[in-house]
Amino acid sequence: MSKQSVLVVCALILGACGGSRSLPSVDSGGRDAGTPGVDSGPGTDSGGGVRDAGGGSDPCAVTDPPSLSTVGCNGGFMTGMGAANAAFGTCTPDPAMTNAAGSCTNTTDRCIAPMDGTVGYCSPACDPGDNYTSTSTCAAGSRCFPTMGGGGVCFRDCDATHACPMGGACDTDGSCPLAMGG
Repeated sequence: MSKQSVLVVCALILGACGGSRSLPSVDSGGRDAGTPGVDSGPGTDSGGGVRDAGGGSDPCAVTDPPSLSTVGCNGGFMTGMGAANAAFGTCTPDPAMTNAAGSCTNTTDRCIAPMDGTVGYCSPACDPGDNYTSTSTCAAGSRCFPTMGGGGVCFRDCDATHACPMGGACDTDGSCPLAMGG
């Protein structure tokens, strides 16, 4: 399922943000001695996206896809998984697709999984900015992407050294829109 498809599905059933979240660690950028930290690298710009030059304070704002220029902009990269059924942790989607949260404890999260998969991860809802990506209320190591019908979803950042969880693929935006597993 493509990110556009995921975003369309999320747009249909996206609710408001809120609630407490259990989050994975943030990569310390090579000084990982068991204590999570922050990778201060801003990511690499591979010619994708146009950063917001309007003087805004959102380091993740980019006006056009792809958004590679903002990978890592929100405090680095996540490592590991959140707790099961918590933000960025594993979840089981609702097979009837009537409950977008699936087994996610926070009912505003979305259990994002491949159509044929049985395991996904809880992706928090967010309020998107005026641009293609923003920091919004997303946890460190993730960015807010708008959905087609309004609202937004936080996706983890990824690059060549920071892989997506559960064998998921890093997309052209430098994000992890789907979990793979089964």
